Parts: sequence; structure tokens; C-alpha cells
Amino acid sequence: MAVKDKSVREAQIASYTGAVARRYAVLKEKEGETSTIEKDPILRHLKAELSRRKKRLLAATPKEKPKPVPVVEAPKQQEKPKEKPKKKEKPKKPAPTE
Repeated sequence: MAVKDKSVREAQIASYTGAVARRYAVLKEKEGETSTIEKDPILRHLKAELSRRKKRLLAATPKEKPKPVPVVEAPKQQEKPKEKPKKKEKPKKPAPTE
């Protein structure tokens, strides 16, 4: 079973980062061209392993769900109860006379 300890994964990442830097420096001294350095099989392997280790570190760390922030409403000022507007009285129609 794989190691799930975060410190072990970080140590592996640091190791591979150093190896990539050393290999890049050696190739830079020998060849000097960036296009040939990037095609070096050993350097590509080290970069691939570094990428895998980073993914494993992300998978090993528990995902934390952000806690919802409680919504704080501003205190309501005591308002006077709104008065209903008075209805205008309609004039009564006179009763029809026959």
C-alpha cells in the first residue's frame, strides 16, 4: 500500500526537484541548446516522476470543505407601523325613481 504521509511525499518531491535541476545543469554544460535538453530521456523521466509525485501529494491530502459563513443581518430599526391610506369615499348613487 502506498505511503500517505504528507512529509514523505514532500521529501520525494524535493528529491526529484533537485535531480531535475542537477540533470538540467549537466546538460546545459554539455550541449547548451534548449531544444536538445528538453528531448533528453532521463530529464523527461525525472520530470514525469516529479509530476506524478505532485499528483499523489494532492490525492493524499484530505480535501477540506469551506465552512459556510453565517449571514449576519443588520439589526432592523424599529419602524412605525405604516398607516393604510384612507380610501376615498365614493359618492352614493341616488336610487332610481320610477
